[in-house]
Amino acid sequence: MLQPITTSFLAHLSLNLFILALLVPFSFQRSLPSSPQWNENKVLNQSIEIPIFSAGKASSKVLLVPIQLGEPPQTLYLIPDTGSDATWVYCDRLPYRHNNNFSNHIFSHSRSSTFAPIYCSSPVCTGINHCSSSTRDLCNYAHEYVDGTATTGYWATDTVTIKSDKRRLDLKFHGMMFGCSSQDFINLNDADGILGLSPNHPSFTSHLAPRFGYMFSYFLASNKGVSNKNLLVFGRTERSGISFEPEQMQYTKFIQTNSFFHVEVSGLSFDDVLLDIPKWVWKFDAQNESSGVILDTGTTFTYVPGVAFQAIHALYAEFFKPYSNVTVTSSDVCFNSLAPEFDGIQMPRMAFEFEDGARFVPHEENLFYEDEDGSSCLAIRAIDQSDGSIIGSNLQTGYFWEYDLLNQRVGFACLV
Repeated sequence: MLQPITTSFLAHLSLNLFILALLVPFSFQRSLPSSPQWNENKVLNQSIEIPIFSAGKASSKVLLVPIQLGEPPQTLYLIPDTGSDATWVYCDRLPYRHNNNFSNHIFSHSRSSTFAPIYCSSPVCTGINHCSSSTRDLCNYAHEYVDGTATTGYWATDTVTIKSDKRRLDLKFHGMMFGCSSQDFINLNDADGILGLSPNHPSFTSHLAPRFGYMFSYFLASNKGVSNKNLLVFGRTERSGISFEPEQMQYTKFIQTNSFFHVEVSGLSFDDVLLDIPKWVWKFDAQNESSGVILDTGTTFTYVPGVAFQAIHALYAEFFKPYSNVTVTSSDVCFNSLAPEFDGIQMPRMAFEFEDGARFVPHEENLFYEDEDGSSCLAIRAIDQSDGSIIGSNLQTGYFWEYDLLNQRVGFACLV
């Protein structure tokens, strides 16, 4: 079973794509015809805002971004994924319909006048080992997951239209590269595909970032936040009108690899006391491009290597010993949050400690999720050491996250 980790560090097998860095032309169209046209230089000093929605149960919640693909545009809801360099969607004429309850939107490429499949003869297909000897064949792609499921299809380009929340702009982006999926083996819940936000080609970020100062960010508001909404922003955010405290912004550098944003974690603390976890557990293996810690919005839960999970599990097991409405197994800690004994309970305060001094303190309510039987269970799971650690979207909720690609740093601040 794939679990709620729809597109994660552990799930991705690197495509090792050597894609030519194509700067694709784009144009802006105002929704009000009488308004003046925007030129490229002006856009560079602005930002665009795209709403983020959430769907699914707490145990399998995913984030969704509306994107319009094709001409005329067809609306699709994609998972914004900082752990993927590939954008792909379900396309029409799926030959394998294993999921009889498949209800996702399917992109009908035959209805798009700007759709263009990529063939093996194309320069952008060079280096991909999914082509036959014939240059007239389609340039195929494949993503494989640890549970044996996979998405396969072929690469194509088409026009992407983004409706910006902020400036009533329709951003038309021509020649966007994406995968046209021919299988529905992967359970994406209500999503129609993946929006790759990693720094490398052919990700969505690699196409848009050069036009907006090589910067993007997102706001993931908590359930308690009434003044904020979930947004994906390209460009600077000073004028975005979102409530966060700029003076509390912390920055930590990231290591840019093929598909991920690796951050340098030095330890994990609870109530300002470091857990006894060897520092090598968090180290990125540059030679093999494995291990380390990544920020991944395509993954719901947070995953840490076994030795780190055992320390976290032991801490919570000890914390809950005085309580009766608790279930502790080797892989989980759950409690009945509705029981009167948990009224006003103060959980240990968890923090990721970064090498450069920054501290990320997840909100207490995000450390546990409500299970199907009403229990609140630990939203942290164990993973193999070689797969590295994943800080998923659940723990990132309630914060503003800013990715500065030029300075290779990520900033974060608590939303108010």
